Amino acid sequence: MAHAKVGKGAVFHQFTTLGSGAFCAMLTKVRFDVLPFCVFDEHVLLVDRVALARDGRSAQEADELDAFYSRHFSSQAAAYIQSLDGILSDAEGAWYSAEVRRFFQIRGSMRDRRLLARYGEREQ
Repeated sequence: MAHAKVGKGAVFHQFTTLGSGAFCAMLTKVRFDVLPFCVFDEHVLLVDRVALARDGRSAQEADELDAFYSRHFSSQAAAYIQSLDGILSDAEGAWYSAEVRRFFQIRGSMRDRRLLARYGEREQ
């Protein structure tokens, strides 16, 4: 998606969705879909605060996104989330809501969907 970045030597599984502004670190094996505005290093998925700051977003805006992702995408079941039904209700109008909605629309149109990378946790 728009402004996503891929580090040198990163390998992506077929049909992977990489969210807008997301970054996959060098030599990362990406077998999961990566949420918008996050950095992923194969083990941990976190809000990419450096990229957001470079894009003119404040630390408070990064904290809002971090809180939203922590609340909805950090559980064991998060890998299986396929839609935003009921999830975006507490974030309507937030600066990130349109892009997160677009991510799930694009992800939903993929022939085969990858699991969603679990936010803030080490993947095994």
